[in-house]
Amino acid sequence: MADMTVANTIWQQLKAGGVIKLMSWGVETKKLVGDVDSLTLRVHARRHKGFVKVTLNSMDLYDVKLISFGGELKKEINGLYFDQLTEVIDSEIEDVPQYKR
Repeated sequence: MADMTVANTIWQQLKAGGVIKLMSWGVETKKLVGDVDSLTLRVHARRHKGFVKVTLNSMDLYDVKLISFGGELKKEINGLYFDQLTEVIDSEIEDVPQYKR
């Protein structure tokens, strides 16, 4: 069984950024998949349905990949600090610019 320490830390950091946002993404908490250095979320957000993989890189920053259900890499965002994670992911998968005032 993989060590889930990093995955659990990522999950806690995402929740600290706003539980309401996580709920709006349609995260299936029973389907969280952790690896030695990453956490993969299955999401059903407004602008992205598929997977969001958050990986801790060698510079102690996070890389985010948006992946379709078919496995196609849709977007990659590299070098995020922990306090940027939730906001950046939300702006990519849920937020609709036309709805902002």
